[in-house]
Amino acid sequence: MRALMAAMALLLLALPAIAANDEAEGGLDVIIGSTQHWVGTNDVLLNVYDSTTGEPLADTGVELRVRLTGPDGRGITARPAVEQFATYGRRMYRARVPLEQLGAWDVHVSATIDGQPYAGDSSLEVSPDEGTPALGSMVPGGATPTMRDAHSLMHHISSDPEPLTAFYTWTLDSALAQNQPTVFVLDSYAFRPNAACGGALGILHEVFIDYPGLTIIHAEPWHMAMGSDGHMLELDPPGGPAVLTDYAEAWGIEEPPWVFVIDRDGRLQAKFTGVIGSDELRAAITSVTPWRPVGG
Repeated sequence: MRALMAAMALLLLALPAIAANDEAEGGLDVIIGSTQHWVGTNDVLLNVYDSTTGEPLADTGVELRVRLTGPDGRGITARPAVEQFATYGRRMYRARVPLEQLGAWDVHVSATIDGQPYAGDSSLEVSPDEGTPALGSMVPGGATPTMRDAHSLMHHISSDPEPLTAFYTWTLDSALAQNQPTVFVLDSYAFRPNAACGGALGILHEVFIDYPGLTIIHAEPWHMAMGSDGHMLELDPPGGPAVLTDYAEAWGIEEPPWVFVIDRDGRLQAKFTGVIGSDELRAAITSVTPWRPVGG
């Protein structure tokens, strides 16, 4: 009996320590800042906050440890770096990691702050490629139209209401032949089958301010022709049905917008569809060029 009571006393003494450790192992709010992940090497962006103070850990320079566990239970570890992707953007953690399984991944983040352990959890989804090239593969290219084809009449090849000449200087084929790191966007203002159409072009206008030397190529994904008023592109044939261009079909898209980030070797490093986050697009760009915006 005395032995049993002694053992229970020891257990009771241990309980506060266990509770304290459990409490210390919380304390982080983790938000995944990247919204699109595919099979292959991805940029996983993390916004991590002290759940007591609400302070972003990236602003303090605290080092994180991250474990990502796939659907089959196998995991990978990473130590993300703090980066800033826009001149006046927020700091975030970025881990460039291979995600080789489709489905849900658990993300466990831990850190030591003032000598105490902290942790938090989140999750992300690795999506099917939807017919587009796989990350890391050689891209198909494309004879996309340029301002030379339009005799500098930009509205003949682009439905962007404020087209930037720089987006129509290179064909995609010529940029790849010259080993140019490239962002290729298939998007349209003229024919918008979903609410996200046109949004990718808007983000690239913003990104171009911070990356003026980057090769960005925009092409309308549909067969288009000038309307009867001579001022605006319309579907060809008029009234539809919408027919994808040869280069859009070669990239395997079914519906825009799509944005592809290509390295100087012609390999696909990142891709985005639908609603696209500015930070995740900028993070992908940093994987193909060493140039950084001021303050980055």
